[in-house]
Amino acid sequence: MLEERARLAREIHDTLAQGFVGTLFAIGRGGHVHARKSKSPARKYLDMARRMARHSLTEARRSVMDLRASVLEGRILAAALEAGMRMWTAGAGVDVRWT
Repeated sequence: MLEERARLAREIHDTLAQGFVGTLFAIGRGGHVHARKSKSPARKYLDMARRMARHSLTEARRSVMDLRASVLEGRILAAALEAGMRMWTAGAGVDVRWT
């Protein structure tokens, strides 16, 4: 059962989560092109698509975390915290440092 959960977590991460990251990048590029036209109707739809994709990425990451075996399994606490920190902040644009 743990192997199947790990496989599903990898599949969600490799397909859904990476797809949302790519979508956010594309939306960001489109937003950059329209940045000069902040009143453009397309701008509001790009902003809405960005919010939806970020929410979906968060949900995909939550699903991966729920499926994975305990982060502590086979690790000391410090290593588990560092691994969790990297996973939770991946792609979020947050600069987190571990000491």
